[in-house]
Amino acid sequence: MKKHPVRRDANEDATEVVRRSTERDDELPADVEASWLDWSKRMHGVDERTQTLCRAAFEAGVAAARRASPASELGKLGASKGGQARAAKLSKKRRVAIAKKAAKTRWGD
Repeated sequence: MKKHPVRRDANEDATEVVRRSTERDDELPADVEASWLDWSKRMHGVDERTQTLCRAAFEAGVAAARRASPASELGKLGASKGGQARAAKLSKKRRVAIAKKAAKTRWGD
């Protein structure tokens, strides 16, 4: 008996397309339309609304990759180190308090 492949949710497909389209590559597509057509052929079982959202995310990812400069990449590296340094300086009690406050803000009482 032939097993049918497990179909992923359309949102999972959309997430995968966004992830792949926003990855930093050395070469960006010269023709966004041709690149989009190539990507959209890989999506199966996606409704029109989800495909429209994926298209917008794809174009935004390409535009963001074109805007990224070497200086901004260096700035991002420094930012991630700064957050780690701050966390290392905080006591466990203070980290717990910050986490509780964030959870309360996000999820409510």
